[in-house]
Amino acid sequence: MAKSDISVHKEEIQKLKQDIAGEISMSENPGNAFKKWQNIFEISQLSLARQMKLSCSTISDYENGRRNNPSIKLVQRFVNTLIELDLKHKGQIIRKLITIPSVQVFETKEFKRGIKIKHTEGLKELTQVNTKNPNELVFGISYLDAQNIPELESSDLQKLFGKTNKRIFYINNVQSPLLIHMFLKSLKLATNLYPFILILETTKTQDEINKDIDVNIPIYITQKNKDEIKTIVKDL
Repeated sequence: MAKSDISVHKEEIQKLKQDIAGEISMSENPGNAFKKWQNIFEISQLSLARQMKLSCSTISDYENGRRNNPSIKLVQRFVNTLIELDLKHKGQIIRKLITIPSVQVFETKEFKRGIKIKHTEGLKELTQVNTKNPNELVFGISYLDAQNIPELESSDLQKLFGKTNKRIFYINNVQSPLLIHMFLKSLKLATNLYPFILILETTKTQDEINKDIDVNIPIYITQKNKDEIKTIVKDL
């Protein structure tokens, strides 16, 4: 799955900037600190000079101590340049230097007993879009936002099934049925499992769903949001 856009972690990046700037400003040898961070970010002196609109000789003077006591403004420009250049390369170095807060991209709930969707108040009214038999008992539900599918790591895929694959997958914010099809195929490839029932919160039509999602499980569509579904199953 694709990595998240590192630039959205603004607070963590700002703290990294402050830490680097503080280290350079407080260093007894700012030139060595400049050189250290340039090497950590794997940025050439030429690239740095071009981005900062300085000559290479000026950068070299600071790094080799021929210019002492760089101004706070220069240090900030230097640090901002390191970050900007790395973001152009998808933040490869930044990812190693900051702690990205973990985001819960899915939730699971186990039921106290097995249920049949067509016998459960609040669920039996959902619209089934295919003809697969929904008569199997399910023992849990997993909640996933379609927008978070790209954030899933391979290690998450098995965890989606909780204690059993005999469960409902409820996916909200479904705008691309094809994305769901690809996700389910990836899930099958990685775990050799499908959920027993798929519920999609979407405005797409039955025809659009059937056209793009080809899996051998019952599929339902709804406009009930996650909180409404949680309320329905909270006592199960």
